[in-house]
Amino acid sequence: MNSPNILLLITDQQRWDSLGVYGAPEAQTPNLDKLASEGIRFDQCYCNNPICTPSRASLMTGGELPDHGVMQLEDVLDQRQMMFPELLRQAGYKTALFGKQHVSSRVIEHRERHPNDGFDTYQWCHEPAIHTGSAFNGYAKWLKEKNPNFLQELGEKGRRIGHFPNELHATRWTADATIDFLNEQSGGDTPFLCIASVFDPHDPYDDYPKEVAARIDQTKIRKPIPRSDDSTLPKGILLERRMGYMARHPQDEADIHDLRLGYHASISFIDEQFGRILKTLENADLKENTIVIFTSDHGDMLGDHGLMAKGAFFYDPCTRIPLLIRWPKQIKGNQHTNAFVQLNDLAGTIVEAAGISTPLRKQFLPHSKSLLPYLTGQNICPPRNTAICAYRHTGYGNSSKGSQYIPVSATMLREGDFKLCLYHDEANDDLSAEGQLFNMTADPYETNNLWNIQEYQATKRVMIQTILDWIDKREGGLTRFQSDRIPT
Repeated sequence: MNSPNILLLITDQQRWDSLGVYGAPEAQTPNLDKLASEGIRFDQCYCNNPICTPSRASLMTGGELPDHGVMQLEDVLDQRQMMFPELLRQAGYKTALFGKQHVSSRVIEHRERHPNDGFDTYQWCHEPAIHTGSAFNGYAKWLKEKNPNFLQELGEKGRRIGHFPNELHATRWTADATIDFLNEQSGGDTPFLCIASVFDPHDPYDDYPKEVAARIDQTKIRKPIPRSDDSTLPKGILLERRMGYMARHPQDEADIHDLRLGYHASISFIDEQFGRILKTLENADLKENTIVIFTSDHGDMLGDHGLMAKGAFFYDPCTRIPLLIRWPKQIKGNQHTNAFVQLNDLAGTIVEAAGISTPLRKQFLPHSKSLLPYLTGQNICPPRNTAICAYRHTGYGNSSKGSQYIPVSATMLREGDFKLCLYHDEANDDLSAEGQLFNMTADPYETNNLWNIQEYQATKRVMIQTILDWIDKREGGLTRFQSDRIPT
């Protein structure tokens, strides 16, 4: 067998600095840290959008935000779009999904599959507490066999159920199902793509097995980055802070500490279960020819800058995500790079590693930059000089009238030492460009906004023009701002 197997491990809402290998003092992640030591760690990986659906659509199609048409949380991926597993399936791979997909609205996904998702085995679970009656819900079927009383309780209480038992946790189910699949591949000649996609550490933050909390040294839990003066913030961030779906969440010091404890406990449990999966690769004699990729769809603010979860802001805790890749046949191990990469680059990387022809990759994945040269030890220029993250009225708020999208459009550019965040739509009712500019080398916590500092105006103008060019090329002039209106 020449084509490598692919094992893609995905978490939900996991910020980059939540693993020991990324320097998190409170992290208990020995298995993922070991995975990094055996492969390559990407230190500057950014999502394409800081909300689940558009971000995952970018991952699965290889497209940047405008390319696939999924802009908002409840958008639906067009049926003509091709997901990269379909390309692998057509190339002879056996393909499987266990867990969350979310390239379209969950309301659609629980009723019907995307015709080009490409999975031979499809055991879906959007979130453990909802859509338990879906015909695709593998977790609910598993629970019905193991403990029907708990399944009923879960249906009645939903997210209010609190701590899940270890043996009934959705992350445990994902690991068990993945392990069964891997064991079935042992000794076979057909390459496989297996995606294990868990819902945690997404809120609610108290769904981890209760005993796992003892692993976390609470004295090492970091305090949040202080809240910025509201007068320095763009209207879009202020609107998100007031209207975001977690805006009413308590933000006193004790509450933030508790949710951070739950967050890291969930990650520790994920690490344990993913560790079981990685051990199975070894036991099934699949490790050497399997590319293992670990990542997430976006991050979580956890109270940093006075913000919760995710939304119309581009601070690193929200947009920068972990990315670890191991390929024993190619990567020596203990490597890392500061090159800019984005979540949608994984599609092109996987498809090229599978040996799919260049014309097909260019046809279906024109904006996905392959990371394969990093995995094969070639000395090349970085695939990207910049990273762009776009928010287009993406997430809904906490209105009592139901899901209402927050009217904010904004775009982030990460280039060189700098990050620029441009807010350019309805939130700015006076049509004046607002934003943030940070020197990420000198100010990694993003506390010193250089937007109005005179010596950085030239940098600001060039970066804004780069954003406007990107918008014009991909979205047909969505923004109402022109370069001659950029304040100096």
